[in-house]
Amino acid sequence: MCKNQTTNISVSKFIATKLLKAGVKHVCISPGSRNTPLTVAFTNNKKIKCYSLIDERSSAYFALGISKTLNEPVAILTTSGTGAANLLPAAIESYLNQSTLFLLTADRPKKLINTGASQTINQKDLFKNYTKAMIDIEISSKSILEKLKKLNDLIDSQNDISGPIHLNVRFDEPLIDNDVNLEIKHEKQKGSYSNYKPIKLPKFKKPLIICGPLKNNIEISKIVKLSKKINAPILADCLSNMRYNNSNFKNISSYYDFYIKNLKNNPDIILRFGDKPISKNLNEFIYKNSKITFLIDPNAGFNDDCKNNIVSDYNALDKIQSNTYQELLNEFKNNDEKVSKIIDKYITGSKSQAEVIKQILNNTKKNDNCFIGSSTMIRTFDQFMDTSSKSLKLLSNHITRGIDGTVSASIGMASTNNKTNNYLFIGDVSFFYDLNAFHILNQKKINLNIIVINNNGGQIFSRLPYSNLNLRKFDTFWITPIEAKIKNIAKLYNMNYLKTSTSNLMKKIKNINLSKGINLIEIKIKNNDDINFIKKIENKINN
Repeated sequence: MCKNQTTNISVSKFIATKLLKAGVKHVCISPGSRNTPLTVAFTNNKKIKCYSLIDERSSAYFALGISKTLNEPVAILTTSGTGAANLLPAAIESYLNQSTLFLLTADRPKKLINTGASQTINQKDLFKNYTKAMIDIEISSKSILEKLKKLNDLIDSQNDISGPIHLNVRFDEPLIDNDVNLEIKHEKQKGSYSNYKPIKLPKFKKPLIICGPLKNNIEISKIVKLSKKINAPILADCLSNMRYNNSNFKNISSYYDFYIKNLKNNPDIILRFGDKPISKNLNEFIYKNSKITFLIDPNAGFNDDCKNNIVSDYNALDKIQSNTYQELLNEFKNNDEKVSKIIDKYITGSKSQAEVIKQILNNTKKNDNCFIGSSTMIRTFDQFMDTSSKSLKLLSNHITRGIDGTVSASIGMASTNNKTNNYLFIGDVSFFYDLNAFHILNQKKINLNIIVINNNGGQIFSRLPYSNLNLRKFDTFWITPIEAKIKNIAKLYNMNYLKTSTSNLMKKIKNINLSKGINLIEIKIKNNDDINFIKKIENKINN
């Protein structure tokens, strides 16, 4: 099975070669000694682009940003010990979002586990619940050939590995040893085939399509074609990437969050695509209509409680029966038009997050990239982002919705694109939480426009029911306003800085070169202005 003996260097070169075959073109490396053999293998491979990131948590999210943007696998390499443990948050998002990351953790020999040896922890199954596969490789063990064959077969047998793969590689000293000719033989894999079954649905007259966040490789055109065929409105989550790519298609609804609870015509079938949508109101509507809801996806049923799962690719949508009734479609069109007019009438001068987002999105260019932060930011996007003729790519860590790693992921996104502009929309707490991400700026020319909405803390908590219960030290332990100045962060990392308000926002921003360097734009928003604007819109819609 193997020619010559295995060494640290030969095994590391083998792993680098196999990951390249799996589609890995980017590797994010954090400094350390134990991972030296793998670092040497990757940095010497001219076909792989390597990044140096000192913070392992930031590195993993940076890799995730690249993976989500390009829809390609990316590798992360750490040394042994707690550095490896810092990959867990991004691994969770990767697993639930089914973005492919190779988690490469260097380790020490098994004989050192539980001996008190420095920088030695039990790394086997470290991400146990959040990996698609785990291979523990010890270079000097008798099972080394079997483990390398397992890696070989894992990559060669799958055309599409979705989710994180953990490779824990145990190196003994000397770390840099001889380079020998290592070859692992395997059986030739048979060609891939589809085991998808035809889509079978009950008869319907009032169909509704709901698109949550979709991956880049989803054939949106197939869903649009289906909507035309069956006269179904498409409730398009902002992360479905349908609102800004199909605006000439009038079946797409973006303002459903404001009226979904008050429909006159109820659908007799709901066809879902992608992950659960962001809108709480829409998710409640789906739950209420769970018996008539069908989730159609190649991985239908993964991390989803839909009762009717149809495991199928999108080519099968062509065979779904046609439908001529338009009652439900017309109701959604009328409702969206009504809400759109109300928002357009009151948004200017509202001094709200929605006004900021609206102004900037109206001035974006074709094929710009946008990364959206969590909490009120993603909710505001979803509620107020209208359709447009532009082609924009919107990304977010939408599954876990944590604030960790947002800046890192957005820089990962921006690192893949220097042809158009890149934007990050983020709140002040999320911004400060991930400052280590900016160390990457010393290595690579990146253009990224960071829009920081400074509303003095995590104001999403002020909108929740228990915020009115006079909880002791509510601001200190929930809102958590930050004392540090955003301007000082810009100076520390040599970023262009602008502080402004919603008034004359675009006039001020246009004085900045948005396609060069890092522009940090701080926009002060009063939480009451945000809340009052949303209440005004809801009251006008309901009346």
